Amino acid sequence: MDNNLNELSAMDKCLHLPDLFLKGDDIQKLSIIQALPQLVRIDQQATFSRIVPKIQQELPKASSEFQVTTSQIFRVLIEKELPVNLLGAVIQGVDSRDPVVSAAWMDTLLSVIPLLNENVVKNEIIPLIMIKSQLNQPVIQRVAGCRIIGKIAIHKALKPTDIKKDILPFVHSLCQDCSIEVRAVMCMQLPFVAEGMGIGVVKTQLLPCFVELASDNAPLVREAAVLTLVNLFPYIERELIESTIIPLIKKLCEKCMPEDNISSIIASQYGAILEHIMPCLSNDDKMWFLTYYRILAKTGFETRPGGMQTVDASKDVVCRENCASNLPAVAKFVNAMIPQHMDVLYSIFRDLAGDPCYIVRRAVAGCIHEIAKILGAQNRMLKADFVRLLRDDAEDVLQMLVPNLKSTLMLLAQFGFLSKDRTDQTTMEISRAVLKCQIELAKGYNWRLLATFIEQLECLPFCMPSDFIHQHFTPIILGSAANGRVKPVRYQAIRTLLIFLRYNRKDNQQKWLRDALVNQFCYSESCYTRQIYVKLCLYALEVFSSKYFKEYFFQPLLCLAEDAISNVRYSFIGILPNLKLLTLLPPMDTKYKVILQDAITKLETKEKEKYVMQHLKNTLRDVQLVSLIGNKEFQQRDMAKQEQEAAFNSPTPEKQIATITAHSPMKPKVNAAASGRPGRRPSLTRSAPASKTTTPSPSTTIDMNFLKQHFYIDAGVNLSTTVLRANNEHTINDKPDDANLTQPPTLERRSTSPATTLTPRNVAATTNTAGSIAPHPTVINVIRITDDISEENIAPNMTDDVKVNLRRKRVNGKGKGLSDCADVWLLPAAAANRSKAAKRHSSAFTSFVYLTAADGRKGSGNGRRQSEKRRSLNIAAHGGKWEPSKIPICVKKRESLILAVPTDRPASDRTVTDDATLADVSSLSIRNDDGPNNEDDHDAERQRHQRQNLPGIEGITMKMSNLPIAIRLVQ
Repeated sequence: MDNNLNELSAMDKCLHLPDLFLKGDDIQKLSIIQALPQLVRIDQQATFSRIVPKIQQELPKASSEFQVTTSQIFRVLIEKELPVNLLGAVIQGVDSRDPVVSAAWMDTLLSVIPLLNENVVKNEIIPLIMIKSQLNQPVIQRVAGCRIIGKIAIHKALKPTDIKKDILPFVHSLCQDCSIEVRAVMCMQLPFVAEGMGIGVVKTQLLPCFVELASDNAPLVREAAVLTLVNLFPYIERELIESTIIPLIKKLCEKCMPEDNISSIIASQYGAILEHIMPCLSNDDKMWFLTYYRILAKTGFETRPGGMQTVDASKDVVCRENCASNLPAVAKFVNAMIPQHMDVLYSIFRDLAGDPCYIVRRAVAGCIHEIAKILGAQNRMLKADFVRLLRDDAEDVLQMLVPNLKSTLMLLAQFGFLSKDRTDQTTMEISRAVLKCQIELAKGYNWRLLATFIEQLECLPFCMPSDFIHQHFTPIILGSAANGRVKPVRYQAIRTLLIFLRYNRKDNQQKWLRDALVNQFCYSESCYTRQIYVKLCLYALEVFSSKYFKEYFFQPLLCLAEDAISNVRYSFIGILPNLKLLTLLPPMDTKYKVILQDAITKLETKEKEKYVMQHLKNTLRDVQLVSLIGNKEFQQRDMAKQEQEAAFNSPTPEKQIATITAHSPMKPKVNAAASGRPGRRPSLTRSAPASKTTTPSPSTTIDMNFLKQHFYIDAGVNLSTTVLRANNEHTINDKPDDANLTQPPTLERRSTSPATTLTPRNVAATTNTAGSIAPHPTVINVIRITDDISEENIAPNMTDDVKVNLRRKRVNGKGKGLSDCADVWLLPAAAANRSKAAKRHSSAFTSFVYLTAADGRKGSGNGRRQSEKRRSLNIAAHGGKWEPSKIPICVKKRESLILAVPTDRPASDRTVTDDATLADVSSLSIRNDDGPNNEDDHDAERQRHQRQNLPGIEGITMKMSNLPIAIRLVQ
């Protein structure tokens, strides 16, 4: 009834609209025009008989805004094929002198021409073309005639003979028009005319016109010819391409001038041109087109001194950008036709990928995955530039590169350059660049791009070893999941972590990651983080089978049913139908049904919040309807997942048992919030986690190469890689983790020769006889011995100030005199766990230690040990052979400098008087030196000190691996 009243009211208004249209103001008239389709739907006859004639009457004297709006409404009415003739008003509007009004009505005419029947086209449109093609018409009208010809030529009601008879004469006339703009627009319409006339007529009727336009003196016409050529190729025979088109293209390229825009147009169409002329090219032509493409790719550099200057968005940049966009097509051309010149293509690609303008680099980043696909087994050459683009500082470049990161990595893995079975230099370089990219994105505010990037990392298990991913990527993604600023980033991070967990091959690493997810999310102190655990479980249901989920995620999830925050309980209620379905899937276990029912019962009895209770009631109705009958497809997918997991987790040589380590890149915080506050459970009734967490085990390879040692340094990641090597390699479950973390591990002696005491007396004996640099060690080997301190091997260029902060901790003999110095020095675990800026710091000089006695007395307990801090590079040790640096060590003069000598030395060697100075120590160390060269070095150093009048000692030169170290004493 209400609808009928509304319709009657609208009809009554419709009767008064004509008067309102004549007497109302512009706003009222515009309202009537915009409501015309609704009025037609209510009363079509009254609208066409009373309102439309009034509108047509007002059009000639109406404002521009009114006419533009009317043209859009008339287009809608004509497309509905209503029984009213509005074409006259449209043609009348095309003749307007106002360019804006004329363009609006022209767009309407061009859009409705395909809807017109044959009689209307022949009787109204073709005569209109005849009128507008006359030379006495304004340029804007002749241009409109050209555009109408293009639409008429492809009209389905006209035959090729009709087009040749009625349209072709106007085409020839307009192609020779005196106006440059008319010739250019008519050139753009030639492909439509060729489509309507057929291939047989193009050779004789259209090709001569096109060749003439392509040779035009006006750059605008030649630009239009280049754009037209690509669309005209399907209608040109191969013989004509070989004899006419290829020479014409060369002529167009050679005729380019710096001031015109033809080079940019050619660069934008270069790939399409090569695709069509590829079968018709000779060997010389192939090289010519590749060489000219290289010239286009360097546009703007060859004429500028210095080349690499600041480039703005000029014509040169646009030309190079178009070249970069056409790299896939050119790569396809070179790979198919002249593969022996692939190096030329790579040089072009390298120049464009390293272009100083980010616009060009952005274009390369957007198509690098296509190039990698085309090159196939040769895509290894893209690695260096791919890494450079990943490290790019411009966000626009990353915006184009990140969405296709997965495709590029998978292509590199497909052709063997990345592998999930090995870690080589390519893997290290790409991984560092990926981590650098992630860190830069995390610093910015484009969280959508960061979420997309983390999503692309889901392909890593298929491109890199799971152990490598767990060591380097898992801590970073776990940090994004725990501390991300926006929820979409955190959601995507936890999904990526679940993918890593799904394809991890080591049991201890799987356990660590599962415990980290449960402890940092389910048992977090932040209610927002606990809500994310519900989302994590939803993702886990997609990634894992029901068996896996029930074993590791089911019980922690039920703890959220008693959460102290109502929003967390609200989120948990939403997943109840999924949990009910899991309890029905095999393998059947009644305990899951029992604990799920207990959680639901507690919610029903203890819930006090009204909105949570209402949500619970609505969800329980859905839970009661859950059954396997309507979820057969889900059950089949679940069984397939169980089979895949069983096959993947079957015992293989890769499933090694990792050893306990005293340090790892990141340790999950048990029962702690992501913010780092003291951990506590969010609910008093929540059960404790099933198991404690362990740290991810770094690689246990002894001989780690240089790239692995500096992985995080070059990637810019603030993670230390210092590891203490245990003597007895225990599995994760051999002893409680608390004991492993609180007690120092038993360290083994790694020595193939009798242990020698590292003191100034015998330091010269520890030389590298081979005289070669040993491979870089992977771990720090600290030898724990009672009386005979053997040595301490320090990896070169350690990060996070670990080397600078190395200290020897006194274990035995505390408070004893110097003569009873039977000390054992250990590397503090705290020094390895400090989070500092990832910098390249040098090693501390730890072969011996100076003790400063505050009171100057021998053996005083107040003596304070001073390690010689230094910042240099390449202090290395391997196999017990020291390789110190030549950079001097400077220490400030104290009241008394006493050298610590171990107790296994004779008393004569260990006794140092109270007045011992560094000069005395110098004589100690030099007395046992073993060569005239060292004496010469010592004499030269003494003479230099005498010439420079340096205070205190002249110098100490100690020999270690044939590299002298000068220790100077300054005031």
